[in-house]
Amino acid sequence: MSNMLQDLEPSFRTLRRSPVFSAAVVLTFGIGIGANTTIFNVVNGVLLRDLPFHEPDRLVMIYTHFRGNSMSASSEANFLDYRSQIHTLEAVGAYGYERWHLENEQEARRILVTRTTAELIPLLTFVSVAVILFVVAALASYLPARSASRVDPMTVLRSE
Repeated sequence: MSNMLQDLEPSFRTLRRSPVFSAAVVLTFGIGIGANTTIFNVVNGVLLRDLPFHEPDRLVMIYTHFRGNSMSASSEANFLDYRSQIHTLEAVGAYGYERWHLENEQEARRILVTRTTAELIPLLTFVSVAVILFVVAALASYLPARSASRVDPMTVLRSE
Protein backbone atom coordinates (compact mmCIF):
# COMPACT_ATOMS: atom_id res chain seq x y z
CA MET A 1 0.00 0.00 0.00
CA SER A 2 2.84 2.38 0.82
CA ASN A 3 4.40 1.71 -2.60
CA MET A 4 1.17 2.71 -4.30
CA LEU A 5 0.98 5.96 -2.32
CA GLN A 6 4.61 6.71 -3.24
CA ASP A 7 3.75 6.13 -6.90
CA LEU A 8 0.69 8.40 -6.76
CA GLU A 9 2.43 11.27 -4.94
CA PRO A 10 4.18 12.72 -8.06
CA SER A 11 0.90 12.46 -9.99
CA PHE A 12 -0.98 14.47 -7.37
CA ARG A 13 1.87 17.03 -7.27
CA THR A 14 1.62 17.45 -11.06
CA LEU A 15 -2.16 17.84 -10.92
CA ARG A 16 -1.82 20.53 -8.19
CA ARG A 17 0.62 22.51 -10.33
CA SER A 18 -1.76 22.68 -13.33
CA PRO A 19 -5.36 23.10 -12.15
CA VAL A 20 -6.78 23.69 -15.67
CA PHE A 21 -5.40 20.38 -16.87
CA SER A 22 -6.72 18.72 -13.70
CA ALA A 23 -10.19 20.11 -14.31
CA ALA A 24 -10.07 18.90 -17.92
CA VAL A 25 -9.06 15.40 -16.80
CA VAL A 26 -11.81 15.23 -14.17
CA LEU A 27 -14.39 16.56 -16.67
CA THR A 28 -13.29 14.07 -19.33
CA PHE A 29 -13.54 11.16 -16.92
CA GLY A 30 -16.95 12.38 -15.72
CA ILE A 31 -18.35 12.68 -19.23
CA GLY A 32 -16.89 9.29 -20.22
CA ILE A 33 -18.33 7.50 -17.20
CA GLY A 34 -21.69 9.24 -17.61
CA ALA A 35 -21.91 8.37 -21.32
CA ASN A 36 -20.91 4.77 -20.64
CA THR A 37 -23.55 4.46 -17.91
CA THR A 38 -26.23 5.97 -20.13
CA ILE A 39 -25.44 3.69 -23.07
CA PHE A 40 -25.42 0.64 -20.82
CA ASN A 41 -28.80 1.55 -19.29
CA VAL A 42 -30.36 2.03 -22.72
CA VAL A 43 -28.96 -1.26 -24.05
CA ASN A 44 -29.98 -3.06 -20.85
CA GLY A 45 -33.51 -1.68 -20.93
CA VAL A 46 -34.12 -2.18 -24.64
CA LEU A 47 -32.15 -5.30 -25.59
CA LEU A 48 -31.28 -7.35 -22.53
CA ARG A 49 -34.34 -7.24 -20.27
CA ASP A 50 -37.54 -9.15 -20.92
CA LEU A 51 -40.40 -7.33 -22.54
CA PRO A 52 -42.50 -5.31 -20.07
CA PHE A 53 -45.64 -7.33 -20.79
CA HIS A 54 -47.45 -9.59 -18.34
CA GLU A 55 -47.04 -12.78 -20.38
CA PRO A 56 -44.97 -11.91 -23.48
CA ASP A 57 -45.06 -15.47 -24.84
CA ARG A 58 -48.85 -15.18 -25.24
CA LEU A 59 -48.77 -11.89 -27.15
CA VAL A 60 -49.06 -12.00 -30.96
CA MET A 61 -49.22 -9.41 -33.73
CA ILE A 62 -51.29 -9.99 -36.86
CA TYR A 63 -50.34 -8.35 -40.17
CA THR A 64 -51.98 -8.18 -43.55
CA HIS A 65 -49.75 -9.15 -46.46
CA PHE A 66 -50.13 -7.82 -49.99
CA ARG A 67 -48.04 -8.69 -53.02
CA GLY A 68 -44.84 -6.71 -53.11
CA ASN A 69 -45.32 -5.43 -49.58
CA SER A 70 -44.06 -7.47 -46.64
CA MET A 71 -46.22 -5.96 -43.89
CA SER A 72 -49.18 -3.63 -44.08
CA ALA A 73 -51.70 -2.29 -41.63
CA SER A 74 -55.01 -4.10 -41.44
CA SER A 75 -58.20 -2.27 -42.18
CA GLU A 76 -60.91 -1.70 -39.60
CA ALA A 77 -63.11 -4.25 -41.37
CA ASN A 78 -60.36 -6.87 -41.13
CA PHE A 79 -59.92 -6.10 -37.44
CA LEU A 80 -63.66 -6.56 -36.82
CA ASP A 81 -63.52 -9.88 -38.69
CA TYR A 82 -60.52 -11.02 -36.65
CA ARG A 83 -62.23 -10.09 -33.41
CA SER A 84 -65.43 -11.92 -34.25
CA GLN A 85 -63.95 -15.01 -35.95
CA ILE A 86 -60.74 -15.83 -34.04
CA HIS A 87 -61.78 -17.81 -30.99
CA THR A 88 -58.35 -19.16 -30.03
CA LEU A 89 -57.21 -15.79 -28.67
CA GLU A 90 -58.37 -14.35 -25.35
CA ALA A 91 -58.71 -10.84 -26.75
CA VAL A 92 -57.96 -8.99 -29.97
CA GLY A 93 -56.98 -5.34 -29.91
CA ALA A 94 -55.73 -2.90 -32.48
CA TYR A 95 -53.59 0.20 -32.59
CA GLY A 96 -52.69 2.64 -35.28
CA TYR A 97 -51.25 6.06 -35.79
CA GLU A 98 -51.86 8.91 -38.14
CA ARG A 99 -50.73 12.49 -38.63
CA TRP A 100 -53.01 15.34 -37.65
CA HIS A 101 -52.67 19.08 -38.16
CA LEU A 102 -52.63 21.14 -34.97
CA GLU A 103 -52.74 24.88 -35.44
CA ASN A 104 -53.35 28.08 -33.54
CA GLU A 105 -52.91 31.77 -34.37
CA GLN A 106 -49.10 31.63 -34.24
CA GLU A 107 -48.14 28.29 -35.80
CA ALA A 108 -49.25 25.07 -37.42
CA ARG A 109 -47.80 21.65 -36.61
CA ARG A 110 -48.21 18.11 -37.79
CA ILE A 111 -48.45 15.70 -34.87
CA LEU A 112 -48.47 11.91 -34.69
CA VAL A 113 -51.57 10.55 -32.94
CA THR A 114 -51.78 6.97 -31.68
CA ARG A 115 -55.17 5.32 -31.37
CA THR A 116 -55.97 2.02 -29.67
CA THR A 117 -59.07 -0.04 -29.14
CA ALA A 118 -60.35 -0.59 -25.62
CA GLU A 119 -59.44 -4.30 -25.79
CA LEU A 120 -55.74 -3.50 -26.18
CA ILE A 121 -55.22 -1.69 -22.88
CA PRO A 122 -55.95 -4.64 -20.53
CA LEU A 123 -53.62 -6.85 -22.58
CA LEU A 124 -50.68 -4.61 -21.78
CA THR A 125 -49.36 -3.42 -18.44
CA PHE A 126 -49.10 0.23 -17.56
CA VAL A 127 -45.34 0.17 -18.03
CA SER A 128 -45.54 -1.24 -21.53
CA VAL A 129 -48.17 1.32 -22.55
CA ALA A 130 -45.89 4.05 -21.24
CA VAL A 131 -42.94 2.62 -23.19
CA ILE A 132 -45.00 2.40 -26.40
CA LEU A 133 -46.26 5.97 -25.99
CA PHE A 134 -42.75 7.21 -25.25
CA VAL A 135 -41.35 5.54 -28.38
CA VAL A 136 -44.17 6.94 -30.53
CA ALA A 137 -43.68 10.41 -29.02
CA ALA A 138 -39.93 10.23 -29.62
CA LEU A 139 -40.46 9.21 -33.25
CA ALA A 140 -43.15 11.86 -33.66
CA SER A 141 -40.74 14.56 -32.55
CA TYR A 142 -37.64 13.19 -34.32
CA LEU A 143 -39.01 12.41 -37.79
CA PRO A 144 -40.66 15.79 -38.51
CA ALA A 145 -37.60 17.64 -37.18
CA ARG A 146 -35.33 15.53 -39.36
CA SER A 147 -37.37 16.15 -42.49
CA ALA A 148 -37.98 19.82 -41.64
CA SER A 149 -34.28 20.49 -41.46
CA ARG A 150 -33.91 19.62 -45.16
CA VAL A 151 -36.89 21.54 -46.58
CA ASP A 152 -37.68 25.20 -46.99
CA PRO A 153 -40.59 25.98 -44.58
CA MET A 154 -42.38 28.25 -47.07
CA THR A 155 -42.42 25.49 -49.68
CA VAL A 156 -44.00 23.07 -47.21
CA LEU A 157 -46.64 25.57 -46.10
CA ARG A 158 -47.59 26.34 -49.71
CA SER A 159 -47.92 22.64 -50.62
CA GLU A 160 -50.26 21.84 -47.73
